Amino acid sequence: MVNVRAVPAATLLVLASLSTASYGESLHVSVLPTFIGADTDRGTDNSGFGVRAIYGWSSDEHWVWEAQAFYNVLETDQDDFTDFYQSGLGLDLRYNFSSDYGATPYVLAGLGLTRNDVVPDSNDKTAVFGNAGVGLVFKEFGDTRIKVRTEFRFLYDTFQDNYLDWQLGLGFEFPLR
Repeated sequence: MVNVRAVPAATLLVLASLSTASYGESLHVSVLPTFIGADTDRGTDNSGFGVRAIYGWSSDEHWVWEAQAFYNVLETDQDDFTDFYQSGLGLDLRYNFSSDYGATPYVLAGLGLTRNDVVPDSNDKTAVFGNAGVGLVFKEFGDTRIKVRTEFRFLYDTFQDNYLDWQLGLGFEFPLR
C-alpha cells in the first residue's frame, strides 16, 4: 500500500531532479509567507496563514515551470469547532510578461494534491487542487541577486465541499543560476 503522506515529498524530489537534467538555463527558489482568505463554507476564521516554497526552472525568459510545496493553517480559535491544517504539493506553469519598469508581471496556473488534516474529527483526506494567480517579481536589489516576489492566487480545493480560498504572498526569489 502506498503511503499517501510520502507522495508529495517524493514527487517534489522527482520534479527537482528532472528540472536540472532537462532545463538548466535558469533556476530559482522562492519562499513566500501567505495571508489566506478562507472560503466561508469551511466554518473557520475568515483568515489564516501559511508558507509556500517554490522551485522554478525555465529555458526561456517567458515560460517558467514551478514545483510548489505549501503548508496552511485555518483555525477557528474555539475548542469545539473544526480547524484545517493543509499541506500541498503542485506544479504551476508561469508566464512572465516583458517589462522595463523594475518589476516583471506574471500569471500562473497549476494543479496538485492537498492533504487536509481536520481537527478534531477524522475527515483527513488527500484531494486535488487547482490554482491560478497573478504576481510581480521585482528586479534584483543591490549586488545580492535576491528579488522580492508578491502574488495573489486562488486555490480551489476539491476536499469535502470544494473550497475556494484566496492567498496573498510576499517573499523572496533566490536565483540559483
